[in-house]
Amino acid sequence: DKAVTMRTLPVESAAFLSRVHKALLREMPKINSAFERADTDSCLRRCESLI
Repeated sequence: DKAVTMRTLPVESAAFLSRVHKALLREMPKINSAFERADTDSCLRRCESLI
């Protein structure tokens, strides 16, 4: 693994958030609990605002 530096941090962060966002979208249809669905939706919105 390469080290993350101040120069690469924005790119690394965006890539990480993008992977998290895709994973949440993939898992969303499998969630039955209304509470968990709302929490996951909130996480999705936060990811979208930061990407």
